Amino acid sequence: MEGKVFMAIISIGGSESKEDWLEILNDTDHQFCFIHMQRNIKRNMSKEDVKVFYEELLIIKRMNAFEKAVARFEKLCKRFEKKYPAYILQVCLLSAPYKN
Repeated sequence: MEGKVFMAIISIGGSESKEDWLEILNDTDHQFCFIHMQRNIKRNMSKEDVKVFYEELLIIKRMNAFEKAVARFEKLCKRFEKKYPAYILQVCLLSAPYKN
């Protein structure tokens, strides 16, 4: 694959970590599939919280200002971190590469 440039990796539930992929493709962004994030939200939160979290996530997804979207995502995570600490820690790690 010489001469090819990878622009992104999209995880769909594999056991490999971001670090595993970056070891191979060190200049490539890593994104989690939105559909899989939705499924994980449903598995890890109550029905009431899923509705609130997902509605806010859709607003964030549609935002034009990237930095504001990241900040709003972090605020959303903070809102639920006490109730779902392990899951929210995992989700909030997604925004870590985008912080200034």
